[in-house]
Amino acid sequence: MSRSWWSAPTAASPASSRCAASPRLGRPEQHQRLPDPRFALRKAGIGLESGQYFNRVGFAGGHEQGVIAVLQKQYDGAMTWASGQGEVAEGYSRGNLRAMVDKGMLKMSDLRIIWTSEPIINGPLTVRSALPAAFKEDMTAFHLALPKTHPTVYEQIEKGGGTGYRSVSHAQFQFLVDMRREEANERRRRS
Repeated sequence: MSRSWWSAPTAASPASSRCAASPRLGRPEQHQRLPDPRFALRKAGIGLESGQYFNRVGFAGGHEQGVIAVLQKQYDGAMTWASGQGEVAEGYSRGNLRAMVDKGMLKMSDLRIIWTSEPIINGPLTVRSALPAAFKEDMTAFHLALPKTHPTVYEQIEKGGGTGYRSVSHAQFQFLVDMRREEANERRRRS
C-alpha cells in the first residue's frame, strides 16, 4: 500500500496559496477517510477551482514535476506518493519521494508534509475469466508465495519490498469506482 501526500516548502506559505494536485485513488474500505486530496478537500468544503480557496490550482505534469515545482516555489503545495514505511528523512522505503532522494534531487528537510492519506490499496493483478481454473489457481498461489519463495524477485517487482500480495475481490475496490464516478461528474459539472 502507498499513501498520497500534500507537501509544502518548509517556509510558511502565504494565505493565497497555489496548489498542484495529481490524483491518487483511495482505500476502498474507508469511505469516511477520504484518501484522494481533491476528494477530501471537496468533502471539507474547500473548493478546488482557482480563486475559490487557493489562488491558483494547476496540474504540474506528474508527481516528480509537482515536487520540483514546490522546491522552485512555482507552487506552494503538491501531491505525490510514498510508501509511508521506513525513514521519512530517506523519502520512506519507496515511491516518488524515495526516488527523488536517491537521485539527489530532494532533501526531505526541504519539504513539510501537510496532509497524508490513509493507505491506498494497489491495483490488482488480474487474468481473464476465460482462462483455465488451474492456471488461475497457479498464478494466485505463485504471487501469494512470491515474497517468501523468491524474495529478490519480489523486491525487484515491488521496488524495495512490501508486505506481500493478498487475495481481493471487486467489492474491495467499489469505493474507488464510486470515487472515480464522483470525480468524473465533478469534471463534467465544471465543463
